[in-house]
Amino acid sequence: MMKLKKRFKLKLVKLKDIKFDKSNPNRMSDIKKAGLKKSIDTFGYVDEIVIDKNTKIVANGEHRLRELLDNGETEAEVKVFNFKNEAERRLYRQIANKLSGEHDPQLDKEEFKFLDENDILTDLAEMLGEDEIDFVYDEEEELPELEKNELDVTLTREVKCPKCQHKFEIKKKE
Repeated sequence: MMKLKKRFKLKLVKLKDIKFDKSNPNRMSDIKKAGLKKSIDTFGYVDEIVIDKNTKIVANGEHRLRELLDNGETEAEVKVFNFKNEAERRLYRQIANKLSGEHDPQLDKEEFKFLDENDILTDLAEMLGEDEIDFVYDEEEELPELEKNELDVTLTREVKCPKCQHKFEIKKKE
């Protein structure tokens, strides 16, 4: 059995002391930055920034750091790690930015349907920095007013997963 090591130490740090890495290949569009801002405004600062103990250079969370600074924050709890060297810090950055699970298409479809039924699918698009027009297709057409029993109506929306680009149809009986 693997023994888990706690290798990161949480520490309150002055944000002005943290250094950015100009070689960071992770870029974020303005719409994605707006999504990050909305996410932090909605849920708070939930993913800590990771910095190198010796150099104070960001290993993960540069965009979160910029958002905190833009919001006037002066300090935050960050994860501090004693990387062996610059190569290990960059290795960690690549893993932190790229290692994630893959979404099951059927479960994603059910998740999108649930979010749609709770009128927060648009919030998801905004927080992911996705343009709603690219996110939701085949808007429902206006139907004439009819008596309830005259017509069985099923509305269909096509939704694209912003992570894997898989398209799903969500059907809803009216």
